[in-house]
Amino acid sequence: FPRTPDVGLCTSLAIETGNTTDHCEYSRECPVMIATASNRSKGSLMSQDLITRKYKHMFRRFDVDGSGSVNRSDFEKAPAWICGRLGQPLGSSVHKNLQSAYDLVWGLISGMDANGDGDLTEAEWLAGWSNAVKSDSIQEVISQAADLVFDCVDTSGDGEIGADEYSRWLCAHGATESDAASAFPKLDHNGDGQVSKTEMRQNVCEFYTSTSVDSRGNWLFGAGW
Repeated sequence: FPRTPDVGLCTSLAIETGNTTDHCEYSRECPVMIATASNRSKGSLMSQDLITRKYKHMFRRFDVDGSGSVNRSDFEKAPAWICGRLGQPLGSSVHKNLQSAYDLVWGLISGMDANGDGDLTEAEWLAGWSNAVKSDSIQEVISQAADLVFDCVDTSGDGEIGADEYSRWLCAHGATESDAASAFPKLDHNGDGQVSKTEMRQNVCEFYTSTSVDSRGNWLFGAGW
């Protein structure tokens, strides 16, 4: 792939997924979404409608207490609940690293709170994320947070996430084990039963940017999008 202007040193990744070839180009500093995903498939491209569906699904996952809005407390409960499922005590290094990752994300999305009441409604969430993904600085934060979460959820330390590890993370966000079981094979691009960090970066890229219904990354937050 050609080098993206002003991105710096870039790596490109192309993964063949049946009838779809997804290309995400990213820098070492922000290996998630700097370049857009180019998706070609037999199915139709659903552009903004698909993006909106995915962002609504993400909103439900981050509203971990089911209050109908997303606020700071959701970003404190999620790391604690993930630790509970991973068998890690509060205050452990895993908990601290998870909290750091969620703090990074909260720091960038708190500005989406248009009326300043401390709660992000679904409408504020959708409007905020639609604009956020266009920013290189926000893309870098998402990249850093995603890598931190990956390393924490990778309890075996083998550089890959298995179905059980993924399920523990996702279920802490309110998904069912069935949701996780349906989603995991989609995220495992090469079908080896594990999701590598490279595959996860590809999935994150596709979730936030892809307009193809066939993109595997659409399943990042489980079934239901």
